[in-house]
Amino acid sequence: MKENWISLLESEFDFKEYHQDMIYDFFIIINNRLSLFNENLETFEVENAKNFVEYLIPYCKNPKQKHRMYIVSGIKDVLFAWNDFDDYVMRELDAILKLRFTLIDKAQAEMMPSDLLITMYICTYEKMKIANILPSDLIWFAQRFSKYNLANHDTSL
Repeated sequence: MKENWISLLESEFDFKEYHQDMIYDFFIIINNRLSLFNENLETFEVENAKNFVEYLIPYCKNPKQKHRMYIVSGIKDVLFAWNDFDDYVMRELDAILKLRFTLIDKAQAEMMPSDLLITMYICTYEKMKIANILPSDLIWFAQRFSKYNLANHDTSL
């Protein structure tokens, strides 16, 4: 029998696999995005996201996996998800953020429409780094790391 937290994640996200730590991460991520875009969102988007966050609360536990990473657009459109990678990859992601990506500061991010802002969330246990990136950086990243992406993307027309 499938655990309730898996069914909850499946109701919102299409991933190749699901991890308990995703509950904690999406609780933080969605709340972050709501606080960033709350004034620029349709009421139904806000209500939908707030309801989903409330459903997450009973399943939130401190993460067990050391490193996780998500790239999100909109309120909860997951473009890339990667769980349970090692310290070497974490250092590589830090270097990519510092040396390769063009980061968008918070003031610019707040003025952008939610569906155009792409944010990378890099997690180490309960800590989360947040970096707003350009679409061109997402393309570069996805080309190099696509084999690790847990998010399913339907490419059929």
